[in-house]
Amino acid sequence: MIEDQEFNRLFRTEFKDLSAQLIFQDEDGTYNIFGHYQIVPEKPFYYVYCGATEAGRFSSTRSAMCYIIADKHKLYNLARDILTIDNKIATLQSDIHARAGNGDKATDPKCINFAKYYEQRGFSNEIARTGSKPNNKTNRKGI
Repeated sequence: MIEDQEFNRLFRTEFKDLSAQLIFQDEDGTYNIFGHYQIVPEKPFYYVYCGATEAGRFSSTRSAMCYIIADKHKLYNLARDILTIDNKIATLQSDIHARAGNGDKATDPKCINFAKYYEQRGFSNEIARTGSKPNNKTNRKGI
């Protein structure tokens, strides 16, 4: 552990000028980018930090990296668009996942059999069919 700290200190002093161009990953999976940004993976999302401030939540490291590059080059509109589009994609993916789960339930044989049971019960249960008999009686007398 002490050797790692010594190596990090030596590395930072020797290559201080290069830190603004480096991208590396720590042991815990955090990406350190350009000496100023971090991508912290917390499944299913990747959080981008600029210094100590959270800049956004992304669905992939690719989107997070694109955001960081745009932000670094002061293309703030592009960075905002990347964040917005990535959030829309993540929302749509979760919606598709939820709807696919509902679709799987709808084709489950138990659900189909249950629906068939209620369909048959409704037709054979006379109480459920009140008012369905034709009423041929009239109030007219003797005509």
